Amino acid sequence: VAQPPNATVRYNDDTFLKTMNLKLNAQIGRNNSFVGTYNDNEKSKFGRGASPSRPPETTFNQSGFGPPGIWKLEDTHIFTPNFYLTGMYSKVNLGFQLQPQGDQNCMDGACARTLPPPVLGVAQGAWRNSFLSFSGLRPAEQYRLDASSFFETGGLNHELKFGFGYRTAGNTSTFFWPQDQAIIDLTGLSGVPDGLGITWFSMSYNPQYEYQYTDLYVGDVILLGDLTLHVGARYDIQESTFGEVSGPAHPLLPELLPALTIPADLPETTEWTSISPRIGVTYALGAQKRTLLRAAYNRYVDHLGSNTGASSVQPYYRTVTFYTLDANRDDIITRDEILDLGAGPIDWTGFDPANPNAIAASTLRVASGFKPPSTDEFILGAEHELLPQFSVGLSYSRREFNDFVISRAEKTQGAGDWYTAADYVLDTTNNNLTNGNATGRLPDGTPYSVPVYTLREGVARPTFFALTNRPGYSQSYDGIELTLTKRMANRWMLRGGLTWFDWKQAVSEDGFLNGDPTDFRLGTGSSGCSNCDGGVVASPVGTISGAKGAVFLNSEWQYTLNGVYQIPFIETNLGFSLTGRQGYPVLYGHGVRVSDGSTKTVIASAADMGGHRLEDVFQLDLRLAKDFQFGPVGFQIGVDAFNVTNENTILQRHPELVSTTGAAVPSANRVREQHSPQVLRVGARLTF
Repeated sequence: VAQPPNATVRYNDDTFLKTMNLKLNAQIGRNNSFVGTYNDNEKSKFGRGASPSRPPETTFNQSGFGPPGIWKLEDTHIFTPNFYLTGMYSKVNLGFQLQPQGDQNCMDGACARTLPPPVLGVAQGAWRNSFLSFSGLRPAEQYRLDASSFFETGGLNHELKFGFGYRTAGNTSTFFWPQDQAIIDLTGLSGVPDGLGITWFSMSYNPQYEYQYTDLYVGDVILLGDLTLHVGARYDIQESTFGEVSGPAHPLLPELLPALTIPADLPETTEWTSISPRIGVTYALGAQKRTLLRAAYNRYVDHLGSNTGASSVQPYYRTVTFYTLDANRDDIITRDEILDLGAGPIDWTGFDPANPNAIAASTLRVASGFKPPSTDEFILGAEHELLPQFSVGLSYSRREFNDFVISRAEKTQGAGDWYTAADYVLDTTNNNLTNGNATGRLPDGTPYSVPVYTLREGVARPTFFALTNRPGYSQSYDGIELTLTKRMANRWMLRGGLTWFDWKQAVSEDGFLNGDPTDFRLGTGSSGCSNCDGGVVASPVGTISGAKGAVFLNSEWQYTLNGVYQIPFIETNLGFSLTGRQGYPVLYGHGVRVSDGSTKTVIASAADMGGHRLEDVFQLDLRLAKDFQFGPVGFQIGVDAFNVTNENTILQRHPELVSTTGAAVPSANRVREQHSPQVLRVGARLTF
């Protein structure tokens, strides 16, 4: 944990996978075929999530949970040479658990409950003791009926495709922090007494929810000479429901986190209906048909999932936050070590702390008019065969993303009286800020100054939220891709591609998250920044913890080139793969506890999100393989060289510069991940 500033931790992440597959193919009659499959697999993964911020005792042991098995039955019947129908049924039992190793190498929740609580040492930038425990069942069942029909109308040839599907997917899960608490240890920061921390006390209430998906689609491929036209549309109904949840009182704070039973008939469910059109045109030019022109428009809608459906509004998680002083330094907080308990929590989630027993429903509702996020895609492209077996292509893509999902804060539950920028003022009275600005210098010496806003006096902190579409916010993507393809001929083949893209976000005042104008950093599944109008979209892979916790995806260019040459006489394949991309941005964070009591991490480089990046990535791999055949037995020996030039590129740095106490973080900018070193692998394969 105590690493020098530029150290990198390398770790092992072992996986064990046991699989049994059964497959039956049968021809039933002349025009009917049947396929049945069963897969029973058990995946165990030890040390999942290892990283410089997650040492071994805080990593996960993954294993199966609940009944195993993946079943699939499919039947295709050919009624005529021009019409066939396929029916399919599948059932998937997906259950798994993630248990912190701790000091007992835990493999189940019972063991995890005995572990000491997880502690994040801010000065070290790493967790210790344990981590979150999770176990869940995720069964799914699906029915499908698909058909294809071939016919002619006048001089047009048609391939008509249509179908219907119904699928259910559910979840029943349990998760908790060991000892029902997680501690942010501030020891080691400048001016902070030993043992001072911020502790989350939490209770979860075994969420149970189910999604139902119904779809109907129709499409036609029309051939008219050199012109091919694709037209179609898809209609979707998506709905979520949830069951009863219950949970015990928190052992340390029962007055704030009491036992609860929440009925299954709450009206807060999500239902989406949508129509997605598709149209595409391909035209072959010239007598030799060596040039193809393409154009297409497609609309896609998001899938109803755990962040947009019943699980979002089901009140299954509550937490309260207090300052604490671990006087005996045993990494466990007792009631007498909670500071200012009578004054109430400094932060909370999932309920109203002023009246905890009265809240029997969620503090999050589903707003009327809530609709699925959509993507509109426009494509123009051309492909030309320069030489036999050699072609080049150029395409342009435009994507527009709208109707993003947010939990929008409202002052009165159900009233739609949203928080706006008018409810915020610059936090000029905060001693850890400079005239209301978070200031400092980036690791390269560049100064930064980011405005920080707090709620106006008399405006209460948000307690109630509505699941709705984010107004005043959109994203756009423009991409150009150049491709080249040399098909295998004369003993060699080659494929390559070069992509440039510009992925930006647009935010108006109406689009500020919860009305807050501050540019603060967002976590998994987001754009990286809350309100960075005109900034790049830097999508986080995870939260700050974990193996990829500080990775924010955005490269404005990338390339790939790979090929194979068949060496004559010795009949050996020599292959190579060359890849490269622009380095990902680093979203350096400055933690702030604002005057209204909330905490946030502002982006120090918000004014130029894409301007502070890691090094560009380059990798060359080689492979040499020779095949032998002895009757029905095949044997191959191969030699692979990865990262031939032994690049040592930095892939991750710790992005936290300042903690919420105002103290500098000692682990700031520490290297968290580097390019894997040069590796030589020799292997053999036997087939029979």
